[in-house]
Amino acid sequence: MEQFNEDNLSKRASLYEAVDGIKSFISTFLGVIVALVGIVLVFVISSLEGIKEIKASNKENAVIMGMWREKNDSLFPEDRVDIINYNDKEYYFVVEKLTDDGEILEWYFAYDGGLGYVFKDYKFYILTGITIMVSIFVAQINYTTSVNSTMNTTKFLKTLKAYQDSKNKIAKNTQYIPMFCAYKNKQLYNDTKREIVESANISYDFYSSPAFDITKLEQWQRDILEGIKKIKIERIAPSDLLQEKSKNGRRIALLPIAPEKHRKNYLMLSSIQKFFSSILSGMTVALGVVLGNWFLGITYGFTVLLSFIMANISGADYANSGLRQRYIAKADLLNEFYNMIDYFVEQEKELAKKEVNSCENDYPLLVVNEK
Repeated sequence: MEQFNEDNLSKRASLYEAVDGIKSFISTFLGVIVALVGIVLVFVISSLEGIKEIKASNKENAVIMGMWREKNDSLFPEDRVDIINYNDKEYYFVVEKLTDDGEILEWYFAYDGGLGYVFKDYKFYILTGITIMVSIFVAQINYTTSVNSTMNTTKFLKTLKAYQDSKNKIAKNTQYIPMFCAYKNKQLYNDTKREIVESANISYDFYSSPAFDITKLEQWQRDILEGIKKIKIERIAPSDLLQEKSKNGRRIALLPIAPEKHRKNYLMLSSIQKFFSSILSGMTVALGVVLGNWFLGITYGFTVLLSFIMANISGADYANSGLRQRYIAKADLLNEFYNMIDYFVEQEKELAKKEVNSCENDYPLLVVNEK
């Protein structure tokens, strides 16, 4: 029975490892798969119809031919010579196939789709919209995949281990972390304030003394000191040092930008870039209509490909620099806290004594009031 259970456990472990391997493979190559599908999708859709010679539909061909024969005695217009105005477009006659005797067998009417057509036709906006959506989706998938893949590298794992070691050292004293965060927030504000004061050629000690009089300063110094009112600190909280969370707003921070914020900023900027990139690609196609519809597909497909490449580069760069440096900064702050634990223990004792003294001083007053 025990042997049977061991065999079952072994099979389950092997199954879990296989599933994890498949998940890892999908996670690694998901971005590549999405990029390839996106490129093919945009390329095919973009190439469905040319933009130089726009053929009339069967109904339009019949209507235009009827208009021609009402005003002319001949059965057919002259190939690529006669012009017929219909629905504000100038159609010309195209002979597609002749019999051996020279009689017209297959024909159609068409008009040249120039720059005006591209911006008036709904297909331009549909293709541009599809390109933007696919590019953003590809960017999102590949950015996340790139960050996750980079976080599994040996260098990043070593950084995470160092961060975990720092957390383990202070595990028994986490109750003092709020005091440490308040201390660092105040320190960051004062350091920023000092930089502004000293940039105005003013001693910070003199600025903090009662002898300081802002009315006696020159105007340029007053202008610099106005920057003190604009100081905004992105305060760290205990959860910032022990885990990741999303934050908003532009603030002076002790830590590098958080991954969620960086991803959000990248996607917002990427969306704007992809929008203008697609519009410019469409204009490029419009100006180069002589190259035909394959160039249209290549142009839009290149936008998706560029989105794929830039997302991978941006994600890997942030993970290797910003995100790894963020964990290094966390570890450094936790190590600083570890070296300052005694300071916060004494500070807590002093606060406790003040509270006790305050209660002792207030108690007689309460007794008198009761009487």
